[in-house]
Amino acid sequence: MKAAFLLITLFLLNSVTRAQEDKIYNSLADALVNPGVVVTLDLTLNDLSELPETIGSFSNLKELYLNANKLNTLPENIGKLGNLRILSLNANAITNLPSAIGKLTNLKDLELQDNKLTELPSGMGTLVRLVKLNLINNQLPTLPETIGKLNELATLELDDNLITSLPVSIGNLSKLTTLSLNNNQLTNLPESIGKLSGLQSLYLGNNQLTALPASITKLTNLKYIHLQGNPNLVLTPAQKEFIEKIK
Repeated sequence: MKAAFLLITLFLLNSVTRAQEDKIYNSLADALVNPGVVVTLDLTLNDLSELPETIGSFSNLKELYLNANKLNTLPENIGKLGNLRILSLNANAITNLPSAIGKLTNLKDLELQDNKLTELPSGMGTLVRLVKLNLINNQLPTLPETIGKLNELATLELDDNLITSLPVSIGNLSKLTTLSLNNNQLTNLPESIGKLSGLQSLYLGNNQLTALPASITKLTNLKYIHLQGNPNLVLTPAQKEFIEKIK
């Protein structure tokens, strides 16, 4: 009888734990009651101007949504969220990222659209499991060379920035399928772009390109290329033929 009671008790406890893990917490105060069980924390539209240091208490957190707040920076304690898979910070006022961001080595999706970033920390190169990086509508003039260390990156979105050139290391992103650079100030592309063997979509609209690297014709898996809005762009015969085949 006691054994049966014990089994029922354990079952109920496990059920409660699973329910807690599946729950999406929308209140920081509620989540801090038992931070160890929190897996998803959504603080979107909470009028937050800063994150408390207690954010580092969520040791098992996998998804953190902080969209549409008033954040301009993140605390160093963000680096303690070692199990984080998704970090979404769209529509804030973030001007820089702490070096501790590089400690989030399990991160797969980093969303930073509609912020005020002027640079990225070189430590981002340690985010080796990152699959998607969204930096649309910031104020980035360039990217760090360490961007080439993001070996799992499949989608890199950089539209609506101030980027004038790309680092040579961009060619190391062998798993990249989508590279979006519309509405920047690009004047050239590195020859290494031809090493992006998995690239399927390339968006280069509304820049200041006058030529494309010869290696562009090596992108044999490319299915779409957007070049409109580069009025002074001159293509070689080989490039014209290559692009016509894509269309």
